[in-house]
Amino acid sequence: MKNQENIQANYPVYAWGGSPVLNETFALYYQKDPTFLNQSQVVSELNAEFVGVCEEAPTVQLNPQTAAEVIEMFNKAYALGSTNAAFANVEKTLADPPNISLTMEKMKISIYDYESGTRGKLLGEDTFKIITYGIFAVDGSKLILNSLSSVVSGGTGGDSPLMQKVVNGYVLPAVTKRYSGITLPQFQNLFGSDLNASIASVAVSNQQFDVYANIAPTTFASQSLDSEITAEDADSIINAYVSGEAVQLIASKVMKPMSSPFSKESGGSFGGAGIKGTIYMGQPGISINGSSASASAPISISMEGGVKAFWNWVWVPLPVPDTNVVIDISLTDDGTNAYIEITGVQSIHVDLGDWPSVLKPVESAIEGLLDAVVGLFRGTISNAVSGTKLGLFSLPDVIPGMDVPADLTFNSLGFANSGVQTAIEISGTS
Repeated sequence: MKNQENIQANYPVYAWGGSPVLNETFALYYQKDPTFLNQSQVVSELNAEFVGVCEEAPTVQLNPQTAAEVIEMFNKAYALGSTNAAFANVEKTLADPPNISLTMEKMKISIYDYESGTRGKLLGEDTFKIITYGIFAVDGSKLILNSLSSVVSGGTGGDSPLMQKVVNGYVLPAVTKRYSGITLPQFQNLFGSDLNASIASVAVSNQQFDVYANIAPTTFASQSLDSEITAEDADSIINAYVSGEAVQLIASKVMKPMSSPFSKESGGSFGGAGIKGTIYMGQPGISINGSSASASAPISISMEGGVKAFWNWVWVPLPVPDTNVVIDISLTDDGTNAYIEITGVQSIHVDLGDWPSVLKPVESAIEGLLDAVVGLFRGTISNAVSGTKLGLFSLPDVIPGMDVPADLTFNSLGFANSGVQTAIEISGTS
């Protein structure tokens, strides 16, 4: 569930989810390559090589600790006492506390002799449970874990200060490197190419991560939501949202203003009626209000009306009040992409203003001519915009960099909170 206070007005595009999404990603990686978290670290000053083999896919928990547990974890991990200068206290630790933990339930650590510059005999081997705590972030489409520390348990002396130092000093750096290369499939091209979104930041709160994206231009009116954005409680659901401002931006890129000059006459040699001028359609726009949406464009006409008598034309300005054309839209997906589609243009109704007295005799004829001109312009608009698709969301087929199906599907799609919201299910290991 996404709360109002977590939404930043300067990020009109964002996605969010919980631990199941991250667990699914790690499970997909492990399923494809069970060795992706294995590592080997030579420590020359100890004449030893440390080898770690992860025997199960790691699991993830967001915001796993209370304030007291954060401090206790750091001090235990590094065997620090209160007299040590590095001892973690409230002020130092809670300024930027860990917001994620990854549990490797079975990590087999082997230590080999390395005195001769090559791997020698096995000095010791045991299997431990390692819980690694860090700060979760996203760089582009990649998962980044900073400031990692681990707590070790199990095995022989797994909770001893020596083993904590071994894991944090010699095993963890290699694990960190592997974690930092993980790509999150749900953020690789999740937003449609029309948005041209780039990941800006990530925040973690209340067992949930929120990923914010920027689109150009990045200046938007502040956004105030009058209700929570809710989503299904199903596992492995990624929620994504595109604000009304972002929709309007891509609409302005795709649907352009139009104009058309016109000149139309009726009658014969001795008498007749005519109109001439230009009809304009301003910038079309899409308005999303709560859970409903509409599209329209302003119509204005600059026109002169004419009356013909005995081969002579008299032309006078004829005021035409501005009006609007209603554009029909639908929100749909084709299994891979979700978009707003322009499906048609409704009729344009034009009322003429005050009639100059000289045109009174040909009033009906001029109205008929103008109706014909407006009808043609409506057809021009419809041909120009019907079938246009505004791409909002896109689902990759495979996890980037790996030949692993992403198995992402649209679970729901709709207008919500003056924007467009989708719930995407990730089911690659089910």
